[in-house]
Amino acid sequence: MTDPTDLAQIQRQLQELTDRVEVTDLIRRLYRWLDEGVGDPRSVFADDARADTPGGQVQGIDHVIALATRNHTPDQRHQHLVTNLLVELDGDHATVHTNMLLTMAPSTPAPGALAPEVTAQIGGRSRFEATRTAHGWRLSLVHHRPIWSSGSLDVTPANSRA
Repeated sequence: MTDPTDLAQIQRQLQELTDRVEVTDLIRRLYRWLDEGVGDPRSVFADDARADTPGGQVQGIDHVIALATRNHTPDQRHQHLVTNLLVELDGDHATVHTNMLLTMAPSTPAPGALAPEVTAQIGGRSRFEATRTAHGWRLSLVHHRPIWSSGSLDVTPANSRA
């Protein structure tokens, strides 16, 4: 027979593991949407989400989506490589720290080229906050800080706070 305290401990551990996987998948869905246009950003962000990025500071899901859409245009290919993902859980709140490398290139190669040339790269660190909602985990904060960059960056800041 199993000790009831062991069962409660196992249930807590299982919930923590489930939460970590769900929050990690949330970050993956964000970058899949940004890089490939796959998925619904409304399933990634909380209604009151905030973003603080080199492209601007905004609040509210519509403003966050608009900021990301403006800075990830179809004329550029984007590839985010995200590493060292650390999820810190505190009940229905999570903080996620990552390293990120963003590579940008035109959508079409130059005449005679086999593939588009890289136009810019940004290396930086990101911090996310996520909240458990009735619809699952959602990002409530996206905070990116570049550490270095190379190439020609075309990011127009949007300093609106709505």
